[in-house]
Amino acid sequence: MNASFSNLRQRIFADPPSVSRAAPGRGILPVLVAGLVIAVAWGVHLGHIPAGGISWYDEFHTLDRSAGFARHDDWLTVYNKNEPGFRKPPLQYWMTGALMQAGADLEVALRLPSMLFALGTLAATGWLAAILLPGLPWAIPAAVLLCASSFQFWSLATSAMLDTGAALFATLALIAAILALRRPLWWYGMALFVGLGALQKAPIGLVLVLLFIWALNLTRARHDFAYARLKDSPHFLRGLRLAILAALAWPLFQTVLYGGEVLEDLYGGQMIERFAPVRPLKDPRSGHDLWQLIVSGEPFWRLPAIAALLWLPWHLRRPELLAVAALFAIYVVAMGLAGGSVYARYTLIFVPLLAAALAVVALSLFRVRWLGWGLVLAISAASGGPIRSADALRLEQSARLQTQIAVLSEMAGLLRPDETLVTCNWTRETRFLPGAVSYYAAVHGRPFVGLDSPGQVDRWLERGRMPGPLRGVCTNAELDRIADRLVGLVRGAEQAGYVFWTAEAAR
Repeated sequence: MNASFSNLRQRIFADPPSVSRAAPGRGILPVLVAGLVIAVAWGVHLGHIPAGGISWYDEFHTLDRSAGFARHDDWLTVYNKNEPGFRKPPLQYWMTGALMQAGADLEVALRLPSMLFALGTLAATGWLAAILLPGLPWAIPAAVLLCASSFQFWSLATSAMLDTGAALFATLALIAAILALRRPLWWYGMALFVGLGALQKAPIGLVLVLLFIWALNLTRARHDFAYARLKDSPHFLRGLRLAILAALAWPLFQTVLYGGEVLEDLYGGQMIERFAPVRPLKDPRSGHDLWQLIVSGEPFWRLPAIAALLWLPWHLRRPELLAVAALFAIYVVAMGLAGGSVYARYTLIFVPLLAAALAVVALSLFRVRWLGWGLVLAISAASGGPIRSADALRLEQSARLQTQIAVLSEMAGLLRPDETLVTCNWTRETRFLPGAVSYYAAVHGRPFVGLDSPGQVDRWLERGRMPGPLRGVCTNAELDRIADRLVGLVRGAEQAGYVFWTAEAAR
């Protein structure tokens, strides 16, 4: 029986593949198929982006920041709630702002940059598969198909979020670093992609590359790529310095304009406070929470992809890829330990790598190639396939948000340039999103006050940020909570459960 099983296994499963180049011309058809998959899947989803309206909390930040360039006639500063903001760099906001200036439909202007980055990410996924196993060109369209079968991928691609751009530039930086191990000139490409990623969302590519180098050195006994060897290459040293300089370029420029608060806000508020590994000490994250952060509601896709990535170095007999698998393991641990607010959408940066690893393993696992394709197609189908409807992606704006936008637009017609705008935001069901308030109501370009609790009146008064006269919008119940703090309060018209009011000052 053992001999029979061994013979059966030899007939079905292929020996671990070696890294070899495809024969000239052999890779043309797979690349054309990959291009067709990209064209169809991306084209269908591109047609979805005018539908509905933006809904995610951070999408309204994109709206506010993108419109701020023209509102303040300043394209060298990202304005957040009508004040200079330093938590995000400008690249995607520049793109959306330029589209808005050109008269594009609002939803198109907001979502098209994400879709363009998604297009690049699909292509980069195929490229990554080709690099992992150059002798298997059919892994290219398989990887593209698997990436396009991720619901999270299209959900973020058809949004105004920054995550598809982050995934694109992080993937390209990692690709360049892998290529640079054998062709050192690619270290300069790595620096370019790190710089673009840092200008789009954050220096994620630099973090990945530094961790990749660290993991390479840690596993140096299994391969030839120790740090001692890398640092002998002038291209590596120059590329790494250029990458660090590119990652720091925008924050340093903003520091010259606005001072040290830039670095405190960017690195303190966005990075150190969010990812400091203190969660186990203050509030341990449960296994269910970590599952949601990593698997993100698509287990039929993620679990086999994660298994493939972790097995990849042994399957391909490429021990240097241990460093690539280690990146994902480090990410999982970091998400479990992070003390601040972290979200499942961050995992999108690993979707191209997971898709490429799964495609390479599936198509090289079986001697009969159609069995591998059967596995790829089964995983794609179980995940929902590469095309999602606009309804499935929930692109329609909720009735609540539509009501709030109408209320805020009404406020824009009432607000005088000398008045401070005040909103009540402590009740989740009725709160106004700050980006929406800034774009739709605070039309005169002045900072406004969003009260996250009734007691915040003291805080704003102490900081001199609540000068009278005041004009606000709250529910009646919320206004009752702060009425005794308002001098000369006058309640005005009501609309959809909200009441407009004015006051001479706060006390």
